[in-house]
Amino acid sequence: MRTTIITFLGALLCQAAAAQNNSEAYFTTSPTLTPDGKTIIFSYEGDLWKADIDRPQALRITAMPGSETGAKVSPDGKWIAFTGYQFGNADVFLMPIDGGDVKQLTFHSTSDVVENWAWDSKTIYIRSGREGASTGYKLSIDGGTPVRLFNHYFNQVHNLAEHPTTGEIFLTIPGKVSR
Repeated sequence: MRTTIITFLGALLCQAAAAQNNSEAYFTTSPTLTPDGKTIIFSYEGDLWKADIDRPQALRITAMPGSETGAKVSPDGKWIAFTGYQFGNADVFLMPIDGGDVKQLTFHSTSDVVENWAWDSKTIYIRSGREGASTGYKLSIDGGTPVRLFNHYFNQVHNLAEHPTTGEIFLTIPGKVSR
């Protein structure tokens, strides 16, 4: 089932981007669905694109100087958080799903990468190397200094996700699954 869904999303991405450019689309990456499952956001040609599942005519939603990738839609469906490579390293950016001003949330000299959303749609989980090795942080959608999630030291944390009822944080460490 999972393979079927991934294959369908890949075909939809290529069709949507190709329809926009009137050519074949290659290298569409990082697809994500809105909570209602009706809209897909993906990266293509260094920008974020948006397409409705029923009308796969893609619309470019970012056109910044660098590249944008790894979009995640908030659980309430109002925001898109993404990783942008604008100034030599990765930073976290936020924009309304219906378009509007893009707001840069992190400004650190090391890479800050979007991982996931908290269920309240007010907090973004990120991965950052700001204290040495890459570990997990939470960041308000209002910006500010990210708060480290773990008192102990985790290297190379990925796939941070919050349990919807208990608030536990689940993550992947290369070679292990932990919580």
